[in-house]
Amino acid sequence: MMSLLWWQLVLRPRPDGQGAAPNSRTARRLSFRSGESVVMVAHPSRLFSLPKYLLTIGLYGIWRKRHDYVVTDQRVMIGRGVVVRREWTIPMRRIEAVSFIRRGAGAFCELEALTTRGREVDSVGPLSSRDARRMVSAIDAHL
Repeated sequence: MMSLLWWQLVLRPRPDGQGAAPNSRTARRLSFRSGESVVMVAHPSRLFSLPKYLLTIGLYGIWRKRHDYVVTDQRVMIGRGVVVRREWTIPMRRIEAVSFIRRGAGAFCELEALTTRGREVDSVGPLSSRDARRMVSAIDAHL
C-alpha cells in the first residue's frame, strides 16, 4: 500500500510515457534539463531521526523536509539545510561506485565520484533501509 501511495505522489508516469514526472514538492522546486526524468526522491529516515524530533518538539521536521535527495536518469541532486542551504549535483558519468551501508536504524548510500580533486566519497542519508537500497539500485542501473 505504501509503495503504491509513494508511486502516486512522487513518481507518476508522464503522459508521453517517458520516465516519471516530478510530482513532489522537492522535485517541483528544482530545475531539470530537457529530457531528464526523475527516478526517485528521498528524505532522511523518520525512525533514525526520532530522537531529534523529540528534542526539538517536532521542529526537526522542517529541517528534515529541506534535506533532499533526488535521483534522475542523468545525475544525483543533493540539498541540505534550511537557513544556510547547500545544493550540489553529481553527474552519473562521474560516479564510479555506489554502495549500501546500514548503521543501526539508518541506512546510507555511499557514492564514490571522480572530481577535479580526485576521488571523493559522499554519504547520502540517513535513509530508511528500503529507500537506501532503492537509491543504490536506481543509481547502479544508470551507471
